[in-house]
Amino acid sequence: MRRSIRKLLVTVLSLSICIQIQFASAGIAQDIQIHYLGHAGFLFQFSNGMGVVADYAAFHDIGDFKPDVATYSHGHEDHTGGILPRDMRRDHVLCNAMALEMNGLSFSPIATSETTAGSNDNQSYLMTYQGFNILHLGDAQADISEIDSEAERALLKRIRPEKIDLLLIPIGNGVCSITNEEVADFIDFVHPRRVIPMHYWHFWEKWFFLRYMERRNQANGQKYNIRKIDGPKWSIDISQPQKEGVIEIIALEDADYN
Repeated sequence: MRRSIRKLLVTVLSLSICIQIQFASAGIAQDIQIHYLGHAGFLFQFSNGMGVVADYAAFHDIGDFKPDVATYSHGHEDHTGGILPRDMRRDHVLCNAMALEMNGLSFSPIATSETTAGSNDNQSYLMTYQGFNILHLGDAQADISEIDSEAERALLKRIRPEKIDLLLIPIGNGVCSITNEEVADFIDFVHPRRVIPMHYWHFWEKWFFLRYMERRNQANGQKYNIRKIDGPKWSIDISQPQKEGVIEIIALEDADYN
């Protein structure tokens, strides 16, 4: 009897250990936390412990967040100027087409254009983590506005990654030199799995963009899954599959980090 009980206890303990190992394994390198600071500024926290800030401008506040890496698309005041920790390594502040790879996270610059297509006056950054690609487009308005051009489409085919899991894209409503139609056409061409609209100054610009995408859904079928998040935070479990053919649009509120 005692031997049976002992055997049962050993079996239960073994199962418990296996379950704990499975949960621990499931939690390794699966989650990405995103915080939208506003305009083109984002914070990223990866499940390997890495923290990243992108296009951190002086009007943003990241509180006690201590990034390991900062990326800047270019030197315009709406994309730079935020105060970084004094002890941050200078070679981890990426600009001017700098690249980096550390702790399973890589940063690759992609030349993009704000004023004239092909001018390459800034760089977008591609972050790759466990095969998951995040493309922060910075100031790529000229590339977006020229999306119907064969030359621009050929260029994008050469420089864009084969798979974009999350695209952070400027929007306009005709005010910032790009229209909602051009943004939508750009999204359809590169066909990312997920999109976060950014680079707007007023909430109504995002509202008009989302309304346009809703109307596009009505005209062309449910191609976009539009999700409006109440707040600046959103997380992705990159281990979860996504429905093929559907582009998820995540609309975040902007706020300082605290």
